[in-house]
Amino acid sequence: MAFDLVATGRVFGAEEARQIGLVTRVVGDDRVTDEAQAIALRMVAGSATALALTKRLLYDLDGVSFADGIALGARVNAAARATPDFQQAISRFLER
Repeated sequence: MAFDLVATGRVFGAEEARQIGLVTRVVGDDRVTDEAQAIALRMVAGSATALALTKRLLYDLDGVSFADGIALGARVNAAARATPDFQQAISRFLER
């Protein structure tokens, strides 16, 4: 798909961009601000530590082999489990 888009230079719309995975959602102009705010609220409602670790993992995965990516993911997973946010979440889960 990347070759097709680069080689042909064809123009495509938002829905096709979603279908091929270039964007995760498509909303009308009248809903862009509301949708962006809703996404931001979902992000801040979660663990800031988990979000930071996830972002770092995704950046660090760029250009590494599959095996190295799996190893990196395992290290990040282990580190995440040692954070206060994770421990608090487990405590809340067990209190149910």
